[in-house]
Amino acid sequence: MALLSDKHDLEILVKARDATSRHEIEKQIEQILREVDLMDVTADTQLKMEPIKVENKITEKRLKERVLFDVRRFYEGVNDTLDRLAGENKLNVDRFAKSIKRMYEDASESQISQSAIYNLLVETLFEKTGRKYREACEIIISYFVQRCEVFDEITK
Repeated sequence: MALLSDKHDLEILVKARDATSRHEIEKQIEQILREVDLMDVTADTQLKMEPIKVENKITEKRLKERVLFDVRRFYEGVNDTLDRLAGENKLNVDRFAKSIKRMYEDASESQISQSAIYNLLVETLFEKTGRKYREACEIIISYFVQRCEVFDEITK
């Protein structure tokens, strides 16, 4: 039963990937990043400098697969877009990363599941950017999971 469920999920992911060209999704990601309305950042919001593998931060199998799928396909593209926008003075990347970190910290205080936190962050970004391009918002949040602004390392 679990294998059939995994197969079904993979089929959906393949269809989604085929339906969306890489060029189009990268344009959507850039548009979301250009339109982001930054949240307030408190002085105690600190960014981590040492990235931790996604596998060591997410306990929920489906969420882990989703984030890894996005990261493997789009991490470099999102990173390049952030660098370019920073170079054009269109986006302060550290401030944006701190905003994402603050959103995560606020959400994690509620003691909700990792999937619920992820979905809340996606929904917040989606709302702040005019409810456009949900998939691009998911990819951006996945990027910040990899960068360590979202989810802490699982203690063993």
